[in-house]
Parts: sequence; C-alpha cells; structure tokens
Amino acid sequence: MATRGTRDSRQRGAGLVETMVGILIGLIVVLVIYNLLSATEGYKRMANGASDAQVTGLLSQFILGREAGNGGNGISLSAGDLINCTAGSPWRPIPVLVHDSGDDDISDSFTTLYSSSSHVVWPVVFTTNVAAAADPLIVQSPNGFTVPAPSAAAPYRVIAVNPTTGDCELAEVVAATAPDAFGRVTLTQGGAYQTTKAYSTTNGKLVNLGPAGQAARMQFEARNSGTSTPCDNTGASQPLCQLYSRDLFVQNPQWNPIAQNVVLMKVQYGVDLTGTIDGRVDCWTPANNTVVGTADCPAGAGIATDYRDVTVPTFALVNVQRIVAVRVGIVVRDDEPDTKATQNGQLVYATRPPLYLFNCAANDNTCLGRIRLSNNVIRDGWRYRTYETVIPLRNAIFNDLP
Repeated sequence: MATRGTRDSRQRGAGLVETMVGILIGLIVVLVIYNLLSATEGYKRMANGASDAQVTGLLSQFILGREAGNGGNGISLSAGDLINCTAGSPWRPIPVLVHDSGDDDISDSFTTLYSSSSHVVWPVVFTTNVAAAADPLIVQSPNGFTVPAPSAAAPYRVIAVNPTTGDCELAEVVAATAPDAFGRVTLTQGGAYQTTKAYSTTNGKLVNLGPAGQAARMQFEARNSGTSTPCDNTGASQPLCQLYSRDLFVQNPQWNPIAQNVVLMKVQYGVDLTGTIDGRVDCWTPANNTVVGTADCPAGAGIATDYRDVTVPTFALVNVQRIVAVRVGIVVRDDEPDTKATQNGQLVYATRPPLYLFNCAANDNTCLGRIRLSNNVIRDGWRYRTYETVIPLRNAIFNDLP
C-alpha cells in the first residue's frame, strides 16, 4: 500500500519581531555615531575657538603695539612749538593719551598722535602774516614742501601754531609751489580744515603731519557692538565686546571694528620719576591721580602726580617727557563654550587659578598696577587668553632732556 509523503511546511524569511529588533539596533548605531560626531565636532569647535582667540589676541596686541609705538613719530622735533598750544589742545605733543575707565572690569582706551611726513619733518616759519581765514600759508622751506606735491585729491595736513596766543589749528593743504629764489613756498588751503586765526612771521610756525589718511590721531577702545558703549562685561554684554578704532582727524568719526571677542583692554603709563630724566620707568600708573606721589611711587617737587586724560594735555614739556612708555593688557574670549564646562567643576571661576594683568615676579599686591580679573570678566564655562605688551614712546628721542 502506497504511503503519501509529507512536505516540510516551515515558513522562510524574517518576521515582525526580528524586523523591529533590527530597526532598534540600527537606531542605536545611528545614535552612537551621531553622538560621536557631535562630541568630535564640539571638541573641534572648542579647539578652533581657542585658536581663534589666540590669533585674535596676537593680532590685537600687534596692532595696538604698533599704533602706540608710532605715537610721537614725526612730531618730536615739533614738541617745543606744539607745547605752546593752549592747555588741553588736541595738538599738544602727547604721543599716547590714556583714558581711564575708573573700573577694573571696564575697558580703558587710548589716543595716539603721530605724523607720517617724510619731507619737512621740522617746524617751518611763516614768511608772510596769515591775517584772514584760509589765507595762503607762505613758509620758509628752501628744499620744497613735499614730494609729490599736495593736491585736492591728496591733501596734506598741517598744524599752524601761534606760540604767543596758544592758537593751534589743523589745516589741509591742497597745492604747493616750488620754492622761489628766497626759499619761500606758498601753500594753498582747502578741504575740510582751514585756519581761522592770525599767524605772525614773528614767531608763527607750521608743522607738517603728512598726507591725509596717513597722518594719524587714532583712538582705540574695546566696545559693546550692541550699545556702542565701552565694554563693561555686565550681563549679556560680553559676547558683543570688540576692539574698535576711529580716526579723530575725520569729521564725525565712526568706530570701525578690528577684532571680536576682546572683552577687556587696560592701559597704563610708565613714568620716569627721577629728578633728572633718565628714560627709565620708575612707576606704572593708570590714567588717574591716585598712584604717583604715594609711597610706592614717590614724586619730587615739580613732578606731575595727576595723569587723568583731562590733566595730561596741560603738562609742561618736561612732564610730558616723563611718560616714557605705556603698557597694554587685553583679555580675549574664545568663540565656543568649553565642552567640559559642566564636568568636575572645570572652568568655574572659583576653581580656576587667579588670572592677572600686569603681574610681577612677587605675584602679590606689591606689583604696581596689578589687576586681578574678576568673575565679571572671566565667566564660568569659557576659555580666555591674556596678552600684555610694553611700548616705549618716541616723545623724547630728539628732545633735549632736562
């Protein structure tokens, strides 16, 4: 009797359970890879942010050092004449004028003045009285005024000085003749600035600052880009702090950004307090009236003790010469918060080593002008870089010291 064979009826393929398990495993793998990439990108951003902060700090330090170092360039030979300008005049020979904020957490600023003239770098005398506004300026300059000659498109900036009255005015020269047989050069005024006072052949002088756009009276400051005020590191203002400059030769000067994330800039004078000036820094002082004249910075008779920005422009030349250097300290923040900021209390102000500007080997409060950076400046969860530079000034190189 024949028997009927049976056939294996088992089903083949994946069921619903296996499919869901596979999807779950795939999602876990995707999640792991995403977290890995996210963490890697976070570290990359942190490293790039720290690198950017370092580059920003070095660039800012270079620019500020260059501009402060140029302060006084080309006007040193004119110091004896420019010092006769009325007290407080912007044309007195102050290479670098520091504006103190009055608070360690708020940035200072400073203003530089220098000439870029490569021809006629000494004061020249008037050979004809300047009686009316915008009169031609006729001066003694046997070798000519400058090469190339100034024009309306490329004017030169000059300062007319009347030592008797203290009048000092900025003017623009748009044309210059060749010297005549007596060495006289006629300068034609024009442009944005022209003289309005009288200048005499008896003692009037003309100081050449060089071409417009190169002669500099620049101000530098760390500012809040949102409020257009000095960076004060309060509230949410710090991410908006940037280093700015503006050209004070321009009418209605505007602030122009130089570098971002510069959260603090502090500037101090280096002052020579010896009876006979020797060109060495004896005291570092902010631009205030609280340091010089104390036990740490004793000042003898006749030596200035008030270095506020409203007082320095009134100094006699000898006290201007005592400002032989400035030092600039800046604090720069990175672009990205640290990825480990919430782990093990890292990058919390209370657990960081103290950060200082203008510290010294003693590492204590005997360091003149030392500034400990507060928690307003050094915020939790962020990395910072500090930079300092000392800049000798050119205000007395060519002047006779007392």
